Amino acid sequence: MAEWKDLIYKKDISYLELKMIPGASCENYIAMKNYFVKEYGYKEDDLLRGLTMTKEEFNNPKNWINSRDEQLFHINLFKYGYDTFTHHDYVEAGRFFRFSDNSLFMIFFKAMSAGKIIKEVEKNIRKFNNEYNIIPALFKRGEAYLIQEDYPFYNQASVGGECRFTEGVWKANFEIHNIKNYSVDHVICSKRLENLLTYGYGYYNLKVEKNDKYLTVNGNPVAEFVELATKKIGNNQVYINSVVENGTNKNALRVIDDFKIGKRTILFKGEIYNAPYCLFHLKWKEHSLFKRLHNALKGQNLLLKSLSEIEKQIEFTNLQLFELKQALSESDRRLRIMEVYTRYSLIQKIKGGEDPSTFIPEQRNLSVLFNDIRQFTTITENLNALDVVTFLNDYYNNVNEVINTNHGEIDKLIGDSVMAGFSDPDNAVKAGIAIKLKVSEYNKKLASEGKDIINTGIGITNGHVIVGNIGSVNKLDYTLIGDTVNVASRLEALTKEYRVGFIISEDLKQVLKDLYQIRFIDRVRVKGRNKPISVYEVYDYERENVIALKKNMKGALEEAYDHYYNKNFEAAQKIYRTLLDTLPSHSYFQNLPIDPLVLFYYNRVTALIEKQNKGLLDTQYWDATYDAVEK
Repeated sequence: MAEWKDLIYKKDISYLELKMIPGASCENYIAMKNYFVKEYGYKEDDLLRGLTMTKEEFNNPKNWINSRDEQLFHINLFKYGYDTFTHHDYVEAGRFFRFSDNSLFMIFFKAMSAGKIIKEVEKNIRKFNNEYNIIPALFKRGEAYLIQEDYPFYNQASVGGECRFTEGVWKANFEIHNIKNYSVDHVICSKRLENLLTYGYGYYNLKVEKNDKYLTVNGNPVAEFVELATKKIGNNQVYINSVVENGTNKNALRVIDDFKIGKRTILFKGEIYNAPYCLFHLKWKEHSLFKRLHNALKGQNLLLKSLSEIEKQIEFTNLQLFELKQALSESDRRLRIMEVYTRYSLIQKIKGGEDPSTFIPEQRNLSVLFNDIRQFTTITENLNALDVVTFLNDYYNNVNEVINTNHGEIDKLIGDSVMAGFSDPDNAVKAGIAIKLKVSEYNKKLASEGKDIINTGIGITNGHVIVGNIGSVNKLDYTLIGDTVNVASRLEALTKEYRVGFIISEDLKQVLKDLYQIRFIDRVRVKGRNKPISVYEVYDYERENVIALKKNMKGALEEAYDHYYNKNFEAAQKIYRTLLDTLPSHSYFQNLPIDPLVLFYYNRVTALIEKQNKGLLDTQYWDATYDAVEK
């Protein structure tokens, strides 16, 4: 899961990701909530309905509210102010900020002049929000143009109208400093009009649609797409509320005429929405020099007088941070332990705030891999139980690393077997090849220690699986089940029958994008399935001389199989016999040729010839399909 500092630059964001972002300081929302409770008669419980924060957490000005809770707060404003509230009322809520009872905030606010707060807004804005930035396009004595630009996630997630609260805060700034001669003009607005009408005023069941020219409500044009004109303000070319006639770069919506819901006008003719950013134009008359000096001295005295309170709050905050870090450290430790015992994806979901125990099983398309140690009982029969576990752990350290590196996820360890799932079929095959190579390296280590080397079989197929919780209320296993899992297990078992190391199904072969060394083996009816499947060997992991030999024999083997399939058993036997006579011995399997598959087929057709000669084979019903009974 991404860090919240990265998520603010994401455009398409989920509700879960919104919960991770500390959107704004609670002191902003306390002031807003207090205003609407006092002036509009809202109930506090209604405004906080559905939020993940408790009432106590929300009303603590030191806390931050996550962006999903912000959404819900604003939706509740519209929902429970059904016949009275409009988004323009945010302005007065912002002005109410001047009555904030958070003393630490007000100390700094009053200690700085109104002009200095505006001038240094870019430096200080992130102390109170993580959703937008404010940059002065122009600042001079008595006048400023401020660009408020949402971070990408907030442009999508904003209900619409929240910037009006900022407009009110700028008014509060002047009134806190006893500046009576001022103006704050919200020139253009970046909020999405479709969000405002859908989420804010959505309780009126408005049908909001957009086409190339208009935004319509219930089929009637309400706003038209326009190209905003620019104006040089300071050293910057800035969008303003004039439009380029017949402009082709449509970058905003202009309200065509006053738009009412009931008796309330919610949109006014000429208002600009969906602009690249909000633009505020602030003008004010500065106090006299004497008054400014007096205010500066007053601010200095206020800071000195309140130093003790500041130190207490800083000490309290540092203690909270220490306790939070301790809690996070312990939480990380527990998650790391859990990650060892369960799948990585579940840990990520837990970190994201989800509860895997509530997940409903779902169908996915995955490639499933089974890997098993051959003759494990024989290899370990002379080892005590502790040595067996040590051996397995050493082996799994090698194999599991390969699966993780190739973007697979281990579903379970079953004795000496590994079961894993892959979203990408090519990654599954690459993991299988890498496992075989890793085991070859591991065998060199075992041989150097005078220990028996091991051989492994790998089976992979691709198809639909059910992923989810299997079990009871008291014990759950989050796992993969289904026919695809069963077939993968059967394919792994077939590696023992054919004496090859790596088998895949036709279903997997058909979806591979990369090229591999693959050859056809057989048509097999695996246990539990009536319909036969074609199976193939992957041999990229073999030594170069073995790869070359198998490639050279490919044509002869295909010809022999054609004879076998068409019931010309003697012709097939002759080809297999010729190949056997030219093959060297296997490097570590006694009494086997370097390509055991040739001997397998020679023995099969020889047995069929014997049955045919004895009248025990009715070729009319023989379909060249091998019935695999194991597993």
